[in-house]
Amino acid sequence: MKKFIAIIVSLFTSLFSNKEQKKVKTLKKHFKSLFGASFISINNYLAKTSGELANFVINTNINVMNAKKADLQALLSVNDSQLIELSNKFNIAFDICKTALNELIQSLTKNISENLSDRTVNSQAQTNAYVNIGNGLRVNIESNQLHVFGLFINKTVLINGMPKKAVNSSQKTMAKNKLQKELNLKASKFRTFIIDNADSLKIKGNVIQL
Repeated sequence: MKKFIAIIVSLFTSLFSNKEQKKVKTLKKHFKSLFGASFISINNYLAKTSGELANFVINTNINVMNAKKADLQALLSVNDSQLIELSNKFNIAFDICKTALNELIQSLTKNISENLSDRTVNSQAQTNAYVNIGNGLRVNIESNQLHVFGLFINKTVLINGMPKKAVNSSQKTMAKNKLQKELNLKASKFRTFIIDNADSLKIKGNVIQL
């Protein structure tokens, strides 16, 4: 399997220009040096859809599956008394909160399966969309763009983008969002960033110009 992945990685990186290949080689070297979860900075990141310019701090080289398993345990520990508190706090019916909790549990139970076909459609799509080439470094198969992946920690907005359009979420969706926030679930906080949308990365004190 490792040999097969190495061949796939080599195939994708060969599609980059010489300049891009040098950048990939440099980034792979820095990401390979990460041992355990590590904080990195993504500087002057431009969100193409909104025009927002911001600096991000993420925690990368994290085992996503372990995060999902920990989230599942947190959800399984929620009792009716906690759901009643949530219901009263956010004015969402208890039955809706209960349904939201059960659906989150069902979804995470599927998504920790070692068998990809057992997972949700969204989880399968995310897994199939990328080839990992380093500790938190990946290539999008469709666009052939290099991405960095990790747990969102914070963001400093430098230039505001277009305001987000208001979304009329259902009560159940709102309940799911509140549960994830109240329990500080990690899996929903993972983000992927397109390398070319940033000016530089800071990894272990080293600034890599992009």
